[in-house]
Amino acid sequence: VVTALGKVSGCSDSSTCIHVSIPDLGVVNGPYCPLGQDKHRGTVYLRHGPSPETTLYLVQYLAAKDPQVQGCEDGSYVLRATLPGRDIVKPDAGYFELRGEVQVCLEKDFAKKAASGTSTLGQLD
Repeated sequence: VVTALGKVSGCSDSSTCIHVSIPDLGVVNGPYCPLGQDKHRGTVYLRHGPSPETTLYLVQYLAAKDPQVQGCEDGSYVLRATLPGRDIVKPDAGYFELRGEVQVCLEKDFAKKAASGTSTLGQLD
């Protein structure tokens, strides 16, 4: 688990991008902006990379729905690869089936901590 700092007042996790900065993992760093609200996970964030392989989701990990990720507890946030053609993304319906591999497991409540300034790896933009 990676511990994730920043503070911006007057922002919410469902309307503001989160900038992730993880030392030694530059490929995952950058702004993750809200894509929609999942009925089970809350806000789903997306970071557009220069290619599909470098485009990532920031989303809550749900042990009951996701494949097991060693060291990642239920409710933690994860950076997950996109899998074009296999992911089912219906933001208007609040329905997301994300099938890409988990790249990094972050702390629980990462988005809330980023908003309050108590996260070490992310902040709201």
